[in-house]
Amino acid sequence: MEMEFSVKPSDRSGEPARMTEVMQKDDVNIRAASTEFKAEVANIVTSDVGDASKTLGQSNMQFSEGSLLVANFEDRSGELTRVSAVLAKEGVNMDAAYMTGMDPKYLQVAPSVSDEDKARNVPKP
Repeated sequence: MEMEFSVKPSDRSGEPARMTEVMQKDDVNIRAASTEFKAEVANIVTSDVGDASKTLGQSNMQFSEGSLLVANFEDRSGELTRVSAVLAKEGVNMDAAYMTGMDPKYLQVAPSVSDEDKARNVPKP
């Protein structure tokens, strides 16, 4: 299982560097990230959920955790649209999606969804 960490950085110069240095110090690799510092949030997916949670907790940064699903999407145009539409038809919203890996045929994507149980049971098209 993948986890998303939503970190609320403080409003000061150098905060992206401080946040990443905290992870580097404990050898936690950031595998995917989405930063919106003006919106006061940085979302990260890491190589080690336990160490990332511990590291962020000790850093005095405000953060929350959320679980992510992991799926292989075909590496072709429209695949994200297709998957999003299938989820929407079942009443599941995709709140975020992180590319966490790839090979010649597939992209490994870790989406954050509004209803994880429902998403896991969506019929495959």
